[in-house]
Amino acid sequence: MHMTKESPIQIDTLNPTLISAIEQLRSRQESLAQIAIDVFQERQWKVKIVPKDATVRKMTTQDRDVLCGDDRDIDPGINIFGATLGVQELIGDGSAGGTMKAIQLLKSLGLIPTMHTDEVNHGCGQDNLSNQGELSYTPERTVPTDEIVGLVLTAQPAGKYKRLYGGHAATSVQMNVAPGTVPIEKPKDQFRVTAWAITLIQQLSHPEENETELEELYIKALNSTAETVEKLGRSAGPRNLQLVQ
Repeated sequence: MHMTKESPIQIDTLNPTLISAIEQLRSRQESLAQIAIDVFQERQWKVKIVPKDATVRKMTTQDRDVLCGDDRDIDPGINIFGATLGVQELIGDGSAGGTMKAIQLLKSLGLIPTMHTDEVNHGCGQDNLSNQGELSYTPERTVPTDEIVGLVLTAQPAGKYKRLYGGHAATSVQMNVAPGTVPIEKPKDQFRVTAWAITLIQQLSHPEENETELEELYIKALNSTAETVEKLGRSAGPRNLQLVQ
C-alpha cells in the first residue's frame, strides 16, 4: 500500500522489547504523574496539567533518537537531559563502561544514542554541570565528554552528534508521563523531558529493584532534572512545569 509522507507509522513497527516495556508502564501513568507533581511542587515550582491529546502523539519509528531536553533542539525523539550521558546516569555508572551500558541498552530497544555540544560550552548544560560536580543526584563521572561522544559515534549502528547554537530561551519545562508518546511539536521556549522513558530505562537497567526502590530512583531522576534547570538558569531559571498525562 502506498504511504504518503504525512501518514503515521504505527507503533507496532517499533522494537518489540520497547513496545512491551511501554505497555507495562501504562498502569503506572497516574502514579508517575502524581510523583512528578509532588517532587516539583516541593521544590517550589508551579505545575500545570496539560491535556495529552493536544500536546503529544503516538511514538513512531521516526522518533527513535534519544535526545537531550534542550530547548534549542526541536528534532523529533525521546528527551532525557544529557541524552546518552543522561541514560548513563539513570543506569548509575559514571565510567566508560557505564557509557557502553547506556548505548547497548538503547540499541536493545531499537533507539538511537545521541550527544550534543553548543557554541559556548564544551558539552550540553547537563554535561557541564555533571563535569563540575554540581549535580547532587548523579553518579561521579570518570569518563570525559569527548570519550562519550566517540563511543556514541563508533557504536554499531552509529549514534548521532550535533552542535547547537544560540542561548537558552526556555521559560518552562514540558514533562511527558504518557507512555509511548512524544510531543506533537517542540516549542523553542520549552525544555522537554520524556518522564515515561526515564522510568522505563530505570526499570530495565535495575531488574533487581522492587517497586518501592524503582519509585525512589524515579524521584531521584526528577530531582536531578529540576536541579539541572535551576542551576542552568541560576536564580532566574524557569520553574514552571507543564505536565502531560
